[in-house]
Amino acid sequence: MLIYQGIIAYELFTDTKLPDDIGERIKKGGFRKMNIVLTGFMATGKTEISKAISEISKYNLVDTDDMIVEQEGITINEIFDKCGEEYFRKTECEVIKKAAEMKNVVIATGGGVVLNEQNIENLRKTGVIFNLSPDFSVIRERLEEARKNKTAFKAGQH
Repeated sequence: MLIYQGIIAYELFTDTKLPDDIGERIKKGGFRKMNIVLTGFMATGKTEISKAISEISKYNLVDTDDMIVEQEGITINEIFDKCGEEYFRKTECEVIKKAAEMKNVVIATGGGVVLNEQNIENLRKTGVIFNLSPDFSVIRERLEEARKNKTAFKAGQH
């Protein structure tokens, strides 16, 4: 009973829908073997939080933006400039599928991953998705600081 109360409370407080079978997986101990997936708009803290969770959980860290850059051999901004957003989103879908097939990982996604329902379905098969949504003033402050320091978030301006 406490497991199901916790699930309901979590969903209410975070405005997040967990998989329907999550209670059964927790009872069987399967939850401990699920991936942890972080989504959210740029500058929400996905990278830093995923690093911390990886250290605590001893799960490997997988950053889908890094996977794309490694696969393509150019930066995400260059992919957008040279190949366009449609190509990038297709590549992103392929990378998400690969990441979702991994086991015992923390997955930090790019901000646009949630634009494609197939991405979400793939990630839910093996993981629990947490959408980070700090107050917009925090995001604005982080973006202004990056602009002031002439740095960019990994995914660039997209």
